[in-house]
Amino acid sequence: MKILGSFFLVAVAALLAFAETVKYSALENMERSFEARLARNPGKLPFEVLSSASAMYVPGVGVMLSSRVNLVYAVLESPFLPQTPAELAARRQKLRQDKLDKVPVLEENMRECLAEAAVLPQFDAVRPNEQFAIGVTLFYFPSKEDTTGLPRQITMSAEKQKLINARRDKVDLAKVIQEQIL
Repeated sequence: MKILGSFFLVAVAALLAFAETVKYSALENMERSFEARLARNPGKLPFEVLSSASAMYVPGVGVMLSSRVNLVYAVLESPFLPQTPAELAARRQKLRQDKLDKVPVLEENMRECLAEAAVLPQFDAVRPNEQFAIGVTLFYFPSKEDTTGLPRQITMSAEKQKLINARRDKVDLAKVIQEQIL
C-alpha cells in the first residue's frame, strides 16, 4: 500500500510539473512589449533595436529575454557632409554624451519590462522562485565612437515573487533586481 501511495504521489507531482508551461505566445508578447517600450522612449533621439528581442522559458530556471540595441541612432560621417576634424570630434563627443544620457532610460525600461511580465497571468506557470532575466548587448562603432564610460552589456534578473511583491508594495525595482553592467 505504501508503494502504491508513493507511486501515486510521484505520478501527481510529474503531471503537475508538466501540466503548466509557459506558452510561446506569452514569450512573443514579452518580446513585443520590450521593443514597444523602447520605441516609446522619451526624447528626440530614439533607440535603435538591431536584433529582435528573443525570449525563452527554461523550466526550473525562468524566463530570459535578450536583445541588441544601439542607444542612439546617429550618422557620424557622410561623404555628403564634409566636416573638419574639430567638427567631427565635437559630433563624436556629443554622441557619446547622448548615449551616456540614454543608459538610465534603457535601464528603467529593462526593470519595468521584468516587473510587468512577472505579474501577467500568461506567466502563471513560472514558479515564484524562478527568475525573470533580461540582457541587452549594446552596439557601437568602435573606430568611430568614443565609448569611454559606456557599457557593453547590461543584464538584470530577479525572482518572480520579489518582482510581484515590489510592484504590489510600490518598492523601487532597483532594490530587488540584480543588475550587472559590463
